[in-house]
Amino acid sequence: GDLTLTAGKTNLSGSDAKLGASYTTTIDALSVTATLSDSGSSNTHKVVLGYDLSGIAVTITEEKGKDTAASAAFTSGDLTVTAARVNDGSNDLTAAVAMGNASITLKRDGSASKTTATYKVSF
Repeated sequence: GDLTLTAGKTNLSGSDAKLGASYTTTIDALSVTATLSDSGSSNTHKVVLGYDLSGIAVTITEEKGKDTAASAAFTSGDLTVTAARVNDGSNDLTAAVAMGNASITLKRDGSASKTTATYKVSF
């Protein structure tokens, strides 16, 4: 995979050195992206794993200071269904059907306890 390293300063007279690293690779149906950064007193990390096989895609994201997020998406023809555990701890669900020049989408937003239905037509 590709490894990218960065280093620098935003202020020449200060001690605010910034360091960063990012690594991305894909092995068959598995993709991995990892990023790390250190900026003086603060540092962050984020790791995203993705797996895609026969119309089902699974993604897991770990990020400093947030809950681990996970999602699964299934696509079959014009139907796409996605279920997710979002990094704020809520659960979301979306189902969408494309029908030529129209589409119907049902969405459950767990963080707002809200369900919506949308019908769109393109002319």
